[in-house]
Amino acid sequence: MALSLLAFLVRSLKWWSTVYGITNKRILVKTGVVGRSYIDCSLGKIHNLQVKVPVHGRLLGFGSVSIIVSASSSTEILWENVRDPLRVQRELNEAVERFTQDGYETPKVK
Repeated sequence: MALSLLAFLVRSLKWWSTVYGITNKRILVKTGVVGRSYIDCSLGKIHNLQVKVPVHGRLLGFGSVSIIVSASSSTEILWENVRDPLRVQRELNEAVERFTQDGYETPKVK
């Protein structure tokens, strides 16, 4: 019982201390309470988005958004336990479209 409670507290603290963000040029992830971890990625490098919603996530309104970075690699940025993941996917798609329309797209290397 104590181990289950401890595991729940650790997962809750991880969820509480994680921040996901979308700007006009980048996506961001900040995690950690004591030690911090930061990830940022240009919107121009996003190749694909995937949403996963488990059964209990459908009931409670959450899921995960996988952001596949670059077509040539399998690098993935995972946004876990996101509220309304389909809305988040739509917002990410719109941000990527605005990014490419505004001419910020990263130059292609020959």
